[in-house]
Amino acid sequence: MRSPWITFAGLAMAGLAWTLWAPRVGSLTAQQTPAVAPAATPAQDLETLCGDCHVKSLRAYRDSLHGKLFREHPRGDSERSNCEACHGPVRAHADNPGDPALIASLQRARQPDAKKRSAACLECHQNGAQFDASHNRHLKAGVACGDCHLVMRPASEQKLLRAPAPNELCRSCHADIAMQAGARSTHISPSSGLNCVDCHNPHSAERSALKFDTVNETCASCHKTQSGPFLFEHAPAANNCMNCHGPHGTTQPALLKMNVDALCMSCHSQAPFFHVQAGINRYTLSRGCANCHPMVHGSNHATGNRLLR
Repeated sequence: MRSPWITFAGLAMAGLAWTLWAPRVGSLTAQQTPAVAPAATPAQDLETLCGDCHVKSLRAYRDSLHGKLFREHPRGDSERSNCEACHGPVRAHADNPGDPALIASLQRARQPDAKKRSAACLECHQNGAQFDASHNRHLKAGVACGDCHLVMRPASEQKLLRAPAPNELCRSCHADIAMQAGARSTHISPSSGLNCVDCHNPHSAERSALKFDTVNETCASCHKTQSGPFLFEHAPAANNCMNCHGPHGTTQPALLKMNVDALCMSCHSQAPFFHVQAGINRYTLSRGCANCHPMVHGSNHATGNRLLR
């Protein structure tokens, strides 16, 4: 019969041997099993694939707003796909770069259809109370998102515009309006501090693309004292400010379309006869209708029905 002390001693020796041997087994196992590198993200894969040819474009893209967002803070699978988010699948193009039809291009020269060039942008930017992509006047005129906005490299601090400021960008197409910046009275000179987008919404479906529903509401956003309401209204002013004023620039003070007398006479053709009967001659009249009728926008005076006060 074995002694209990002998059995206990055997168990103790076995435990000591395992304590000394187990770490070596673990280290050998770790050495024999190669470390697995973390898998590359889809964005990194695409950058490697596209960067072989588009070196400069990729470098500029990384510093752009879209590049920083898609690469560092993607908000879904589309943005996580990086280049493919805007250009579609790139593998076929990479295998056969000589065929431009294998990738979605945002360049006018390769894709003349403005709606197709804007399709990638509208996947994300389809919002806003006055934004209607299906009826947008710029889009219908053949102007795509990329014609005004630059995605691949930073050119402006405002809305990814292709020009440093909105007015410069608008002038590149609207040359007839831009000429009025040098008029005697103007809203759009560099010194005015106003931008085209202060009055216009370039994404609107309306003909004039105004930010407000009517011309008068747009003017009233700045010219509140002339907007009324008035006890006695001046009908042309209440109907449309542009009956008397040119919104961009004119040769007359206060953006008037013509001198004060000619402007008044264009509606009040019987005024000379009335004033002659009252003993006032045409020389007095030529000094300015507003000398006696200064409240040209409207009057709140109890006796202001003739816009005298």
